[in-house]
Amino acid sequence: ARFALKEPKAEIKSTPLTATAADNLASGEDANETGGNTETALVTKVIDGDTLTLQGGRRVRLLGIDTPEIHEPCFEEAKKRLEDLTLNQTVTLESDLRDQDEYGRELRHIFIETSDRSGLRSRVHVNLALIKEGLAVAYFFDNIRYKNELRQAETEAIENRIGCRWQGLVEAR
Repeated sequence: ARFALKEPKAEIKSTPLTATAADNLASGEDANETGGNTETALVTKVIDGDTLTLQGGRRVRLLGIDTPEIHEPCFEEAKKRLEDLTLNQTVTLESDLRDQDEYGRELRHIFIETSDRSGLRSRVHVNLALIKEGLAVAYFFDNIRYKNELRQAETEAIENRIGCRWQGLVEAR
């Protein structure tokens, strides 16, 4: 089916975060032999829905996603959600094939640790969570890690009209 964008609603509907298959390295065509280095760092500032700053001033662009720019619908919701998930938190950063974009930002997948009420810990792929919650679209540089999971999450968010990116969609006739 084809979809057209209708005026977005102001309220965001988010879904609870859960551990996902993307927490483990994807297999098959998503496998990446040359990337995947990980490190941890403290997030000190969120610039927008897909860019943040680490302690020491390093800027990071989240891989596999794109969020609205300032003054575009859904900008504030995406930025706030990234702040809620990462600001003042130590996160795990995972690289892919390409290390930096044309603006000198490091390109990374971001993971956080969460605990439920029983104390059960899980790892959440932040990039994937933003797509699942309808705050970001799948967008690929030269990266190949988690591509299938990101695309599938976007399809599900669109079909279910989740989040401010997809609430206003109506089927085109």
